[in-house]
Formats: sequence, C-alpha cells, structure tokens
Amino acid sequence: MLFFFEIPAPNTFLASFLPAIIGALIGGFFVIGAFLLQQRAQGTAAVRALILEMLHNAVILSSWTRSASEQSSVPQFPVLGRSVFDQQLPLVSKRLAFRELVAVLQAYTAVFVLGPGMESLKGLPKLSAENIQHSKVAAEKCLNLSRSLSTRFLTRKERRDAELFFASGASSFSAQAPARTNPGRR
Repeated sequence: MLFFFEIPAPNTFLASFLPAIIGALIGGFFVIGAFLLQQRAQGTAAVRALILEMLHNAVILSSWTRSASEQSSVPQFPVLGRSVFDQQLPLVSKRLAFRELVAVLQAYTAVFVLGPGMESLKGLPKLSAENIQHSKVAAEKCLNLSRSLSTRFLTRKERRDAELFFASGASSFSAQAPARTNPGRR
C-alpha cells in the first residue's frame, strides 16, 4: 500500500529570516573579535608608554642621584612622570599579570614616596648615604621593571634603543623624531 503524504509548504517567515539570523550571528562574532583586538592593541600601547615613562623616570632619578651625591647641598628633586601610570592603568592592567602590576605599583611608590622626603631636605648639606641609596633603589626598580616588560612588549631594536637611552642619560637623543625604519609598524 502506498501512502501519499502532503509535505507542508516551508514556513516562509522562518525561511526568509533564517539567513538574516545566521548572518547577524556571524557578523556579531566579527564585531566582538574586532573589539577584543582593539582592546588588546590599546593595552599593548599603554604598556609600551608605561615602559617609556619608567625608563625616563629611571634616567632622571639616576642623574639626580649622581648629581646629589656630588654637590655640596641637596639639589631640587626632579619632576618625574606619572601620567601614563595614572591615566592608562586600566588598560595596562589587562595586559600584565598581577605580579607585574604589583611590581609597577612598587616602582611608582618607591619613586613618589621619595620625592616629598627629598624636597624636605632641599638646601641642606649633602645627602646621607641612606638617602642616596633610597634614590638609587627607586631608579633601579624603574629600570629593572622597564627592562623586564620590554622583553614582551618591545622589539629587539626598541630594547637596544631603550638601553642606549638609559646609558646616555637621554642627553644624546635629540628633540627631533627619529626616522622610521619600519613604516609598516606603528
């Protein structure tokens, strides 16, 4: 016996919107992916700026320490950078491990606790060996942390340039922007 079944007509409502729903899901995944890539790029840029700020602080602080140990009175404490730390910390925190964030906080704390103490000594006779040691330690924390982070966030050439920047005390770097050697990389 043969039975004939009538196949119902496809639901035209569902058939017309199913491709749109699938397209919206695929498009949504692309939008979310692009957003996550953009956040990652912003976080990486913030860490790179933080590395430069810490390196700059290390250069300034080590120069001041050297000067303070040689002068007959305590020189004025230098103005150190903190804007990247203050403004970009949420982006930086997404790219660094917790222990690295703690190290960043310790480096900035060492530097900025030192400042008011040194300002109170301004004009007095030479700094004590303990004061000089505190400023050396603060400079070393910034330098060591910038070196540590640079292995992950800077190219080999950029790390070499950073080492030259620190070694020269920033004096040999001109105010002109250097020529770009790799135009594809920002």
